[in-house]
Amino acid sequence: MFILGIFAGCGKTEDEQIKDTIEGYVKTYYSIDKDDYKFYEYITSGVKTDKQSDYIKIQKAEKLMKENTKKLKPYLTERTYLDISTTLTSSGRIQIAYDKKVYVTAKGTNISKYTEDKEQNMVVYYVDIELIERPVNGGEEKTVKRTEQIKLFKEKGSYKVGWL
Repeated sequence: MFILGIFAGCGKTEDEQIKDTIEGYVKTYYSIDKDDYKFYEYITSGVKTDKQSDYIKIQKAEKLMKENTKKLKPYLTERTYLDISTTLTSSGRIQIAYDKKVYVTAKGTNISKYTEDKEQNMVVYYVDIELIERPVNGGEEKTVKRTEQIKLFKEKGSYKVGWL
C-alpha cells in the first residue's frame, strides 16, 4: 500500500504538464545557437548546377532538418512535428537571429490560460517570453520581451503545442 501511495503522488496535474510543455517548447524553439546557424547556412546556401550535387544537397538538407528539429519533438503534436521537420518552416525561427547576428536564449516568464475548446481538445495560453540576445562576435547582451499565443492540443493523453 505504501509503494502505491508513492507512485500516485508522483504524477503531475494536467496544468503542471501543460506549463512544463510550454516552458520546454519556448526554451527550445526560441533559443538559437551556433548549431542552428550551421543548419540555416546550409539550407540557404543554394544548389549547384549538376543534378547529382543537387540531389545529394537535398538529401543532406532533409537529414539536417530532421536533426535540427528533433529537439522540438517532445513538445509538438505529431502533425506539427511532421510539418516542421519536413519543410523549411523550421528555418524561419532561426532567420531573424541570424540576420541580427545574435545567439538567443529564451524562457517563458508568465504563462496564463486564455481559452479552452473541449470539443477540439485544445487550450490556448498567452506566454510572456524573455529573449536574451548575445552578439555572435561578443558585445553587450540585450533582452527583448514579447508575448506569444500558444495553442496546445491533447494528443495521446497529454497536451502538445500545435499550429495545424
